[in-house]
Amino acid sequence: MLIEFEGQYLDVLQNIECALLSLVKDHPELSDHDMLRTTEQALTHYKSQQRGNPAIAQSKLTDIHQDIFERVLSICEWRLGRLPPPNKETVCSPITIEELLLCLKRIEKSIKFWTKQGGRKGYINFVTPRMLVSC
Repeated sequence: MLIEFEGQYLDVLQNIECALLSLVKDHPELSDHDMLRTTEQALTHYKSQQRGNPAIAQSKLTDIHQDIFERVLSICEWRLGRLPPPNKETVCSPITIEELLLCLKRIEKSIKFWTKQGGRKGYINFVTPRMLVSC
């Protein structure tokens, strides 16, 4: 079931992870905790939208965290069909907010798993080399 899900939504998962990890190279101090915090904030944001509530104010973020959060939201909004694609060659069908939430939950689970396996940068160290090819 998990492999089916990842196969079906691989492009969405990669898009979100690229946004999530986009600043790691320039900011080596970032850790899995930062990735998890951003993913959790995106989950909260879209769960609120799903319930029909206005976007809730996010907790105070540092500049770098705000930048990562905005990059993730931008990708999510594009995948929902609310923003134009990052480039004209990119074509994809919009997903539902329910599908987006499932993707964010899958990334959250991955972050927790790889942090447990490899320490404070376990997720970053596992995913970053794989993302360089697809970002």
